Amino acid sequence: MIELNRVRLLDLMLERPIGVNALAKACGFAQATVSDLLNGKRRASITTVAKLAGFFGIKPRELLIEEDSK
Repeated sequence: MIELNRVRLLDLMLERPIGVNALAKACGFAQATVSDLLNGKRRASITTVAKLAGFFGIKPRELLIEEDSK
């Protein structure tokens, strides 16, 4: 299973710096979507991860945590 690395996303936002509203607007999301992702209330789709990664100029896998499938 694949999961969004919320800490990495927040770090990227702080480095930029960019807030939730501005990131949401830049990626075409509702503000609540980004907020829910950061708070762990929503799981990210592959499309969402790709848009976020594209905004930050990184590969999508850099925003993911891969859980062992044991």
